[in-house]
Amino acid sequence: MKLSGDIMLDKMSDVDASLIIGADNTKSTGADSDTLKIKRRFFITGAVVIAAMFVISIGVFFIPWKFENHVVLPDLPMLTVSEVNKGGFGVSAVSAEELKEIKAGLLGQKLKISEMPVYSSSLLSADTADKMREKLRETAEYFELDLEKMDIMDTTLDKEGEEELRKHFKEEYNADDADIDNSVRQARMNSMITASFIDGNNVYGIDSISIDPDMTVQIRFNKDSGVGLPEDYFLGEGSTPEQLEAAGRYLLNEYSELINMSDPIFTEYTRYNGAAEFYEKGADPAENIANQSIKHVEFLGENNKLIIIRIFEEYTLCEKIADYPIITEKEAEKLLRNGNYLSTINSTIYTLKKDDKIGLAQLTYRSGAGYECIMPFYLFYVRLPGEKFGNEEGDDVYGLFYVPAVRSEYLENMPAPAISFNGAMIN
Repeated sequence: MKLSGDIMLDKMSDVDASLIIGADNTKSTGADSDTLKIKRRFFITGAVVIAAMFVISIGVFFIPWKFENHVVLPDLPMLTVSEVNKGGFGVSAVSAEELKEIKAGLLGQKLKISEMPVYSSSLLSADTADKMREKLRETAEYFELDLEKMDIMDTTLDKEGEEELRKHFKEEYNADDADIDNSVRQARMNSMITASFIDGNNVYGIDSISIDPDMTVQIRFNKDSGVGLPEDYFLGEGSTPEQLEAAGRYLLNEYSELINMSDPIFTEYTRYNGAAEFYEKGADPAENIANQSIKHVEFLGENNKLIIIRIFEEYTLCEKIADYPIITEKEAEKLLRNGNYLSTINSTIYTLKKDDKIGLAQLTYRSGAGYECIMPFYLFYVRLPGEKFGNEEGDDVYGLFYVPAVRSEYLENMPAPAISFNGAMIN
């Protein structure tokens, strides 16, 4: 016969109390018997609860994703770490003094970020040429300039130009498809449109407007007849950060219809003395770091005159793939020491040593011409002997080394020792 819980407890009350652990040795009757029943109920219920808690704790302890070295990762598309060498030579490094300024102002230091956005870019597509020409027309119209009265240099590669280029390489050099594809990519990367006035003879004092394939718009003003700022502001060499921000916000307001920013954030460190730089505030710290590369603006001045506006609009070519889990700075340093980095400093120039000091590590993005996948990297500033890098005083410099920040489970490839040159992977 199957007994219910209540019936079973009632039956158990008939058992001699002396046989139950914790009960009195004397048999109870009446009210004492009822009290004993309640005690028994609490005893059995408590035992069940304790047993259940034990089972649950064991189950939680052995759940795989609770293990320190085991993480359940989201199912996301695989990524390729690739760059195309644009040509040219040089070593990317900064002085100790410059590093202090970088430390003071840049994002991506010691931020608790576990995932960051990754974007695909259509920069190297045939449609980019048309987008560059349209951007030139829009910018010229804003300044009320007639492009027909300007000198135009157009090296973009549209679909028609691509067909001609492929035909030329095939007929003249009998090149294979892989070499032709690479030539097309190189041509697109190095393309540009520039519209210029020889004498800057226009109401805005503009010398030129140029558009790069990553949709960077550069407007250069004539130093003599260019745009002067009100006396309340100061833009140029020797400006304090406060002066730069104030002048920059004045210019953001003046060119608000040209610069698409709703919530610009001032960047205290700028790459040029006398420049005010802003990026669009993102939804979170990770997006802030991304926008410093794909959505920002620079105002360069001299003697309180605006000389150059640079508007970085690569975000218009980008489509977000997803937010990807990233590794820690400590894990990235292990890859750095193993040679898994991108840098202009390859092993033929200098081989990193285990005791080479890291002056700074920060999260950043590598973007621009040649990047079809825009992903986060850890940028390490590593102290290098100055005499090996053309420093006349012999002072040490800090070389720039980039390590992919996305977890390796999502990477089709990884920069390998001694194959990074001039910031590009040699395939």
